[in-house]
Amino acid sequence: MEGALPSFAQALRLEQSDAERAKRHRVHLGVVLRQCPKLIRVWFQDGRINTAGFSPNGRRVVIAGINGNAAVWDVDSNLQVFRLTGHNPEKGVESACFSRDGRFLLTAGEDWTVRVWNAENGQEISAISPLLHPDTVYCASFSPLGDRIVTACEDGKVRVWTMGAPEPPREFVAHSEAVRHASFSPDGRWIVTASVDGTAKIWRADTCVQAGVPMRHQNWVFQACFSPDNASVVTASYDKTARVWDAATGKLITTLHPDAQVHSAQFSPDGRYIVTTCWDYDFTTRVWEASTGKEAVPPLKHTSYPTSASFSPAGNRILTTATCGTLRVINGSPLQPRFFIASTEMLLQPSTAISCECGTLRPTHLSPPASVPDTRFTM
Repeated sequence: MEGALPSFAQALRLEQSDAERAKRHRVHLGVVLRQCPKLIRVWFQDGRINTAGFSPNGRRVVIAGINGNAAVWDVDSNLQVFRLTGHNPEKGVESACFSRDGRFLLTAGEDWTVRVWNAENGQEISAISPLLHPDTVYCASFSPLGDRIVTACEDGKVRVWTMGAPEPPREFVAHSEAVRHASFSPDGRWIVTASVDGTAKIWRADTCVQAGVPMRHQNWVFQACFSPDNASVVTASYDKTARVWDAATGKLITTLHPDAQVHSAQFSPDGRYIVTTCWDYDFTTRVWEASTGKEAVPPLKHTSYPTSASFSPAGNRILTTATCGTLRVINGSPLQPRFFIASTEMLLQPSTAISCECGTLRPTHLSPPASVPDTRFTM
C-alpha cells in the first residue's frame, strides 16, 4: 500500500489545477495515509545504539549503546529523563530493560558487568550492583516477578542471580560458544538462550536443566524469545531466517524469509505478530503474521542497519534502534484496526505537507474536513 504513495502524490501535483481530479487524488492519498505507520519520534545519539525497550506503561524508553551510553527518555515530552552512569565509558552497553513492575532497570555491557538501577531516579542500587562476570555480557533480563536475573555471557555460560541474595549465582555451560541472548518465559518457569554456535535452547528456570532438543539454525542465533502464552519461541539468525518453534517439543512451526540476516525477533503483546530487524540493503524492520509467516505490512526502512525492534506494551507502537545512533517510535501496527472510508470522503487538504524520510512518504498533517463526519468501519 505504501508503494502507491509516490504515484498518487505525483498525480496530484500534475493535476492540481483540475479541481475534480485533484479532489480524487487527495481521497486516494488520504485512504493510503490512514493505513500507513507514522513516525512520531526520532532521537539521535552519538554512535551506535544496540537496543532499547519500553517501560511497562509505555511512557518511557531505556536505551543501550556504545561508549557506556545508557539513558532513559520520555516518549511524550521527547526529553531525556536521566543517564545511567556507571559502565566503562570506553565500552559498549549491550542490553537494557525495565523490570515488569517498572521499579528497576537492568543493563549489561562489554565491561563485564551487569548493573541494577532505580527506575525512578536512575541511581545504581549499590547493595546488589554490579554483578561481575569474566567476559562481555550480551544480555540481562529480569524474571516476571523481578526476583531473579538471567545473564548471557561471552564465555558460553548462563548465570541466574537472585536479587539481593548474598549467594553466588547458579551458573551453567549453556553453549559451546558465546551466548548472545537469555530471557525468561512469561510464566517464569523456563529460560531460552541463543548462541553463535547456531542453536537456541530451553532450560528449566529452577534447576537449569535443558528441556527438549536444541532449535538449530545454519548460522549464529542472535536472539530467542517466548511468545506471551509460553507456547512458542521465535529465533533470529544470521542464516537469513527467523523461525517459530513449539516450545514444548522443539519442532519447527513456521519460517520467516526476509532474505537477509536477522538481528532480532520479538512477538507482539498478543502473540499474533513478530517484529524483526533485518540487515539487508534496505535496512528494514519487518512485521510478520506469527501463524503464517507472511509479512503483515510493508517493510519499515531505516538509513542504517537496524539493531533492535520491539512492540510497546499496548502493541500500538514499534520502537527501533540503528547503528547510526537513531531511535524511532513508529505509531501504528497491525494490532490497530484497519480503517476504511465509508459513506463520506476523507480528503487530504491542499495545505497538507508530504515529507520524505528514507524514501518513504509520510504526512505531517492529516485530518478530515471539519464539515464532514469521520465515519469509519473496522475490518
